[in-house]
Amino acid sequence: MQNTLYVSLSRQIALRQEMDVIANNMANMTTTGFKGSRPMFEEYLMGKGESVSVDPASRGKVAFVSTKGTLRDTSQGPLETTGNPTDFALQGEGFFVVETEDGPRYTRNGHFSVDTQGNLTTIDGLRVLGEGDRPINLPRTGGPVTVSAEGSVSVDGTAAGRFRLVEFDNRQALLAEGNNLFSSPSGNDPAPAKATQVTQAALEASNVQSISEMTRMIEVSRSYQSIQSIISAQNDLERSAIQTLGKVA
Repeated sequence: MQNTLYVSLSRQIALRQEMDVIANNMANMTTTGFKGSRPMFEEYLMGKGESVSVDPASRGKVAFVSTKGTLRDTSQGPLETTGNPTDFALQGEGFFVVETEDGPRYTRNGHFSVDTQGNLTTIDGLRVLGEGDRPINLPRTGGPVTVSAEGSVSVDGTAAGRFRLVEFDNRQALLAEGNNLFSSPSGNDPAPAKATQVTQAALEASNVQSISEMTRMIEVSRSYQSIQSIISAQNDLERSAIQTLGKVA
């Protein structure tokens, strides 16, 4: 009887983790450049005598649900025109590079501004890096800022640098650090982006689909409740068995 309880609990834990992923996706539906995630699960088999959670009298294998991790949806998000000359959207697999105290970090959020020194920065004040890992500094001429599709920045016709755009062989290996920033583990080094284009005065919206996430949330909630009913029924059965055996004794 314990197998039913343990298998049900393992599934509930997995559903709870899936709900956390869905909630995070929904919370970031309006976050520029955000990429949604999907949980990954695997079947974990235990045989007779392999664990105290398995009934010793059980024959064969008992299947449990195990969380394997999350899979990031790296598909392109829709582009939204803003009209702001320091907003930039990426089309392709590339990332902007920004300077942090812990080294370079990577982002798809191109909502930039200009600080008092004329450096192009993120909304958190991190300097955006160009080729050679040099900050992109805009001359204070008051002229229009223009950016080519390849990422070359100019102010009133004067060159001000070029975005350092990078891509990775394994984008799933990137580590999310919050504020739409990613770091890359050793062995997954950035390479110059080959086919990424920059669109000025636009931002890449989140690729999370609200209707899809709401549907998944409802399905997960119903599954969780269904399993809870099974657990309750199992508990009632055991209680009834104990009471019956007690009366016989």
